Amino acid sequence: MSHTTLLISIVLLTASGLAADVPFVFDSSSAGVAGYSADQLESLRASSPDLAGVPPITTPSDNEVLQFPVTGGGSTPGNTTEKNAGDLKKALDARVEPDNSRVRDEAVVLALKYPGEKTIDQIASIYNYLKNGDGSKKGWGYVSDPRGIDYFMFANQTLKNGDRANCVGGGDCDDFAILMSALIESIGGTTRIILARNSSICGHAYTEVYLGNLNETNDQVEGIIDWLKEKYDTDKIYTHIDTDTKDVWLNLDWGQDEKGNTHPGGPFYQGDKHLVLCIREQFNKTPLRLPESYQEQMVANQPPALASLEADKASPQETGSIVTWKALANDPENEPLQFQFSMDELVVQDWSDSLVWSWTATKEQVGQHVIEAKVRDEKHNAEGDSSTSANFDIVLPPNVANQPPVLSSLEADMFSPQEAGSVVTWTAEANDPENDHLLYRFFLSGLPVTDWQQLNQWIWTAYEVGTSQIKAQVRDGKHAGHDEFDDQKYASFSITPTQKTVNESSEYWIYKGDNLTLQGTQSYNQQAYREGILAYQKAIDLDPSSAVAWYKKGCALYFLGGVGKDSFWGGFPWGNPEELTSEAIQACNDAIECFDRAIAINQRWAVAWQFKGMVFTQLGKFDESIEFFDKAIEIDPQDPNPWGCKALALYKLGRNAEADFAGSKEKELGGT
Repeated sequence: MSHTTLLISIVLLTASGLAADVPFVFDSSSAGVAGYSADQLESLRASSPDLAGVPPITTPSDNEVLQFPVTGGGSTPGNTTEKNAGDLKKALDARVEPDNSRVRDEAVVLALKYPGEKTIDQIASIYNYLKNGDGSKKGWGYVSDPRGIDYFMFANQTLKNGDRANCVGGGDCDDFAILMSALIESIGGTTRIILARNSSICGHAYTEVYLGNLNETNDQVEGIIDWLKEKYDTDKIYTHIDTDTKDVWLNLDWGQDEKGNTHPGGPFYQGDKHLVLCIREQFNKTPLRLPESYQEQMVANQPPALASLEADKASPQETGSIVTWKALANDPENEPLQFQFSMDELVVQDWSDSLVWSWTATKEQVGQHVIEAKVRDEKHNAEGDSSTSANFDIVLPPNVANQPPVLSSLEADMFSPQEAGSVVTWTAEANDPENDHLLYRFFLSGLPVTDWQQLNQWIWTAYEVGTSQIKAQVRDGKHAGHDEFDDQKYASFSITPTQKTVNESSEYWIYKGDNLTLQGTQSYNQQAYREGILAYQKAIDLDPSSAVAWYKKGCALYFLGGVGKDSFWGGFPWGNPEELTSEAIQACNDAIECFDRAIAINQRWAVAWQFKGMVFTQLGKFDESIEFFDKAIEIDPQDPNPWGCKALALYKLGRNAEADFAGSKEKELGGT
């Protein structure tokens, strides 16, 4: 693959990077989430229909100026307020006041209804009291802020107002969040307040409580989730998870679930942006515990434990072999047990009383597999009380020729038709008898929209009204050449007009810029680059906070800056600025500004750092470019592209040994 084509693919397909603090639903698909990687957690979040319209958490710096609609809603969504993030955190901290005697007394009385220290039933007691009241007091009363003022009430004053009105308290959503936080902090819990922005229905505020860390040995997070599901008769509990640290925060907003009930862990408020402000962040976070009665119940009946998982044949075995797996388990009470078997995280024999599974290995299963067995007694965890796994290899019989891959499916994550502007993710699934490394590429109505890539997905921002044909191709590099394929599959998808004018959408202008940038590369059309840059600028005008628009404008400027004096496209004149036209040099400088704007919005965007380094290399500034390539590698060490770019810059500096190492890393990671 040429560097030019590869870089275009990065421009058109790269998202803004994975966020660390993401919304997450504990449901039937999230069993054993403690063992999930950051990528798996992000994948579950992105595929959850329950989280559509809920953005990841953004943590502002203390000196950042925040602009959002006046919290509390109302009928004037045009009203906004600006606040310094550091000042806002201080204001909220002051109003939470967990050491206030009135606040502390209220929290202690509510907590004493349930024994133990910092238990989830104590938190539920506080939540239920604020939302619904008790026999002597009514629940929370909603009262709007004064017009044009975002008023934050001290927690003790909210309680005093409630006493006078014979209710638990009153005010708008931020007053509710402050009081919730104050009561929980008063009994040793850890909270944070989320400020949510929604351009159509103004702003909102809600509290979250820290449940614990999934990586800790004695954490009770998943047990607390199970308790909440049982307590409130629901199969979905809404949280935020930090995909890096595995910290889990429980949503304490008042949104109703599918049954119309409100409870801790209910659905999230939808919005354009969710900003987190930590309460009393100078102190260590304290995890919650299960109710004492619940823990005693769990201790009274012990779950079973898997003792072994063994196959009747040694690994490896040839295709066609029948391998019988047997799981043995111990249960202190000798209760009836059920077993489940999985291969590569896919269930192959669902729950049954059989502790044996027979596997006939096929050609499609050549390679190494992970076999897992789970056991349960149906009195603890429905997803399994204990598990163990083993690796097993399947090989081809001698003298069997390498077979090409076969595309088994091409599917979209949405049903056809969809409105113009929809973002549709296409996934191609392929089988290869030898489990060779596979490459994929995608076409839209006969035109390539990606080059060969390891990723088996293509994200389509669809503005093509009518029925389009989507095509996916696959090859393993051992049969068809670069311009051919081993197998392909087609699908059709219809797009209908939307009621909103498409040219009012930032996404539309990004899409238009993508097409023009791709056209510029495919047809060597310099004017197409200039028009693409204008399209990205239009997207920026509509949404200046779009890191994607800034990044892609920078990429288009970079490609325009690769034009030499004597020919439109003779390869990038890396490190030879004397070969650049004055327009090209200006384009490079403008590109640097765009990448800086994108990085300011998302500092963990590896490919933006990489492209910034490439512009500096193009201008002959090799030492500076290597710093930016190193930053990209630090963020995403598995991406081969910054390694390759770094190698080229090092060669230009005459640092050949370092360049050889960087080039070897590029190849090791699958680069070309």
